[in-house]
Amino acid sequence: MMKFEKVSQLRAKFPFVERFSKGFNPPLEEPVEEPIEKESDEIFPEKIEEPEFHRCRHVIDASICGIEGILGRLKDIMSNGEIIVLTSITIRELEQMQKFKDISGRDAKQLLAIAAENPESTECVLIDEDFPIADDAIINYCAQHKEEIILLTSDKTMALKARSFGCEVEYLKQDPELNNQVRTLYAAKSVGNKLVIDDLQNAYRSITVISGGRIYTQGHMELHIGDNLFICSRKGYGGIMFTHFKVLNLDEVDNVLQVYHRRISYNESLKELSTIYVDIIRDFKRRFDM
Repeated sequence: MMKFEKVSQLRAKFPFVERFSKGFNPPLEEPVEEPIEKESDEIFPEKIEEPEFHRCRHVIDASICGIEGILGRLKDIMSNGEIIVLTSITIRELEQMQKFKDISGRDAKQLLAIAAENPESTECVLIDEDFPIADDAIINYCAQHKEEIILLTSDKTMALKARSFGCEVEYLKQDPELNNQVRTLYAAKSVGNKLVIDDLQNAYRSITVISGGRIYTQGHMELHIGDNLFICSRKGYGGIMFTHFKVLNLDEVDNVLQVYHRRISYNESLKELSTIYVDIIRDFKRRFDM
């Protein structure tokens, strides 16, 4: 069996062993800790900014009152998180229109109520009104904010002007099928078995009645089946709402047929209208100095 000698014995016999052992086993140095790279919390080297969100704003022109389903359309706009904007001019127009005893009057009244009851979805703005035509003041406001605004109007002249300034427009055309439909004449009231209008003229509208071949434009009027009524109402700042009704019965509701309905702007041509319509509208314009 081999016999192993102790290291001390080997060193006595062979001195170089110590030198070798010292060279073989250098003094230990304290380990140097290398810095550990900390992982970045950011996945991307540059921060990506979210685009700023703008709520679309719909500027309302009073001419949309009377359009079939318009109130539902406005409620849909609000439910989508968008804003309905009423200018100072539109508010005054709606205030006047709500006095009308017709579909447009009812819509104007409800539109004002919607605005008052939903401040988070509506905005009322004061605009520069120093323009000869009120519609131009609304167009000017839209042009100044056209990146975030859509104009809602049923006035074709206003729609064309706004588009010429680069504004986005939703033109709400009166549905021709709405003519020849049964309506209720809100300007009349049922008294016994009669249907009467207290006054054919007032501060904001004029009614012309053709009954038995005669034309009536003033005072109290008792209506008869087959009578034709032509109603002109002020649309606020120069516009006219014109409607032709024919009396179907003497009931309190559903008593007339709507033959024709149109909104006429301040300087719109009347060439395409029938002669009797043109005469009635011109008389109305003269009366109100339009």
